[in-house]
Amino acid sequence: MIYQYTKRYLKDTYKEPTENFQWKSLDTLRFLQHIQLRYSDEVLQKEIKEVKEAFKDFFEPIGTLLFRYTEEYGVRFKIFPYRVKPQESEHLERIIKIIKKNKKHIQVCYEGQENQIAILGKIRRDIDALMFDSKESVHKKELTKYAIKKALHLSEKDIVVELKRIYIVKIFDENAQEEIEKPLESTDTVKTHNGYAKENIEKSYNAIFKKADVKEFIQNALEKTFTDKLDFTHMSHDYYEKKSLKIIHAQMAQDLSYYSALENDYLCGIATYILRNHIYYIHEIITFKLLEEIYKKNQNATDFLLQFNGSIILQNGRKYKLPSLQDKNAQKISSAMITSTAFLYINLQNKIRTLKEKLKELDKKIITLEFASKENAQLESLYTQEKNIKYDIVCYEKDLSQKHEQIESVKEAITTVLMSRKKPLGTSNA
Repeated sequence: MIYQYTKRYLKDTYKEPTENFQWKSLDTLRFLQHIQLRYSDEVLQKEIKEVKEAFKDFFEPIGTLLFRYTEEYGVRFKIFPYRVKPQESEHLERIIKIIKKNKKHIQVCYEGQENQIAILGKIRRDIDALMFDSKESVHKKELTKYAIKKALHLSEKDIVVELKRIYIVKIFDENAQEEIEKPLESTDTVKTHNGYAKENIEKSYNAIFKKADVKEFIQNALEKTFTDKLDFTHMSHDYYEKKSLKIIHAQMAQDLSYYSALENDYLCGIATYILRNHIYYIHEIITFKLLEEIYKKNQNATDFLLQFNGSIILQNGRKYKLPSLQDKNAQKISSAMITSTAFLYINLQNKIRTLKEKLKELDKKIITLEFASKENAQLESLYTQEKNIKYDIVCYEKDLSQKHEQIESVKEAITTVLMSRKKPLGTSNA
């Protein structure tokens, strides 16, 4: 986890690595302060190799990294920019020969996909053996990818992706590219994931989220979209329908680069996998955001939601029926029901969260005084406060429980309708 946490910090803070980058003492201080928000000094010492790997992977596009960490000076490193371009490498011709001599280890139509080629383990191992003792200042991954393209006479638009044991070549397809530009539908589970086989994407997904929490990842990605491109203070219904899934998909693909050094094109495939396998949870988060905005008396958010009313609209000479906001019994949910549910649900959630934060602070004070074995009168007062707060939390949670059916019915109806799209009914000459 500390690897991803470090990589995310570097990406958020410095965006892209540059050859003239200088890491100063203030950078070290800011980085260590950030690390200490989640990890102790002992954990940092124990997991420093993961931190080093995160720095190494972040700066890999521009050079090799010499990394040092000490308690006295913190993080120090030096970047040695690559001096040799892949096409000028002394190893290029030998790598091309390895690929051409081992054609039986090249699998076309890999995993049944006509536009995929796999460079299998034997070739990978031979290339690694050739480059193992090389002192040449070249980006070894880019050199290998360049050699694969040359050996197989690929075009510049074709993409080579390095996985754990193999390389996968994705042949660029104009028709497939056009298909990717269309909105991703929640019911679409047949298409491949950005052109890559589902099996490979699934393996990469499992490797990334073996330690990381995928729901936390999704939540963080959506929070970023809410502050900009999916802002319910001004977003129109039509914009949401056309753009929302594309925006979420793009944000998740971008955030995946914090967790993996794989190419963006392949990360888009993983993002597609996440979108399709967690589509309901994604829309549950959007539902909660909408209820929050309605609680804040955001009129645009209220109007946006009430447009899901089952009415017939005319758009570009064609009639469409809008989805209808209704419960499991097909009963329409009124504006008053939505507003009252939003205020009840969000208000109680906020009260419980505030009280739990107070309880944490109170526990710290109690532990400190108990350790000191003094101020018994003050301790008794704190114990009383603690008891009262716990009682209030129980009462608010009971209120939530009593209204559970109403709240869940409204939340489910909103989530379902947010996943829907207007249905075409035919054309009109009007």
